[in-house]
Amino acid sequence: QAEDGIRDVERSRGLGDVYKRQEQSIQMDILLTQAINNTLATTIIGKEVKAVGSSFKLDAEGSVDLTFRLDDFADDVEVVITDDAGNVVRRLSANALSEGEHSLGWDGKNADGEAVPEGEYHFAVTATRADGEDISVTPLITGTITGVRYENGSAVLLVGDREIPFGSVLEIGMVDQS
Repeated sequence: QAEDGIRDVERSRGLGDVYKRQEQSIQMDILLTQAINNTLATTIIGKEVKAVGSSFKLDAEGSVDLTFRLDDFADDVEVVITDDAGNVVRRLSANALSEGEHSLGWDGKNADGEAVPEGEYHFAVTATRADGEDISVTPLITGTITGVRYENGSAVLLVGDREIPFGSVLEIGMVDQS
């Protein structure tokens, strides 16, 4: 019986070593995958990115295109622009927009026609059919990737001074030279 107990302990240790080596192998695979992803992420600097997001920076130019995707035809679309404090700055509207991507230009002015200061702004889009039924809308941000930063082993894309988590990215492509 003592020999059986010793064999059981040795067998248990052997399994423990197997599990330990397996866990180490998994950790190495994860680190290698992160290293490859991080290296590849640097090759996208200078490319155009499209991601889910609703914040943007208004610069000295004073105008911006607000882009969104409609999941269906919408009779009425409203874009509400707010400042960083959540105050409504301006409302834009459009009618009869098809399913797909659209952009509405904002001239950087409030409802009274006065230019608003440079800074961080946000937009929310609502869309409805003629019968009042809501249409699903995805706000989009676009820009040229200027850098890549790493946070907790994951790439974060930099577009100017804006950070875009890699998980929010929908599309990366060449910058349009036209």
